[in-house]
Amino acid sequence: MFPSTLLITSSIDATSQVQSLLTTLDQNFSPNNPDLFLVDELSGWGIDVIRKIRHFLSRKPFQHQNKIVLINQAENLTPESQNSLLKMLEEPGLNNYFLLVTGKPFSLLPTVISRCQTLRYHSLVSPDSNQKLLARSADLQKNLEVSDQLSADKQAVLPLLENQLFLYHRQLLTDSSPKTADLIKKLLKSIRLINQNVDPRSALDYFLLS
Repeated sequence: MFPSTLLITSSIDATSQVQSLLTTLDQNFSPNNPDLFLVDELSGWGIDVIRKIRHFLSRKPFQHQNKIVLINQAENLTPESQNSLLKMLEEPGLNNYFLLVTGKPFSLLPTVISRCQTLRYHSLVSPDSNQKLLARSADLQKNLEVSDQLSADKQAVLPLLENQLFLYHRQLLTDSSPKTADLIKKLLKSIRLINQNVDPRSALDYFLLS
């Protein structure tokens, strides 16, 4: 595992999923582990927590060979905090590891992402096996009607698109046609629009109408 890793998942709390990653580093995952620094809503994501991380990394490990900084919901880091992290992400020091967890990678600075090994956990989307691929019609009016129906609950649009992304990725294994690849690109763009606070209905329209 790279010293700095960005774990992209739609799960808000990825604690159980990162357990296996921490185990590979011979760590017992626990918020009370003195060799684990956890950043979450309790600690906050401001510049003060970055200073605490720097102090944490300057100390020797207590119980293990390695020390880990786990930043949950990393998209909440302020721009100032992200900039302050850059040097540490690039050179965390011997046996020091950073693990940033986010469902909104586009909210992070490109300079942060470039300093991390990226892992995508599509399995965390918890795809609905009963859901089918959205049918895109040549009739724009029909597509608008589908968009009207699906966007009635705007909170459900992002999970819907993420599930579609999973289904299309699975389809890509058996159908590597340019059309499938193009639809995946459109889905990624739609998801990115929502993560950038664009109205979910507009993001859904982009996928169905473009």
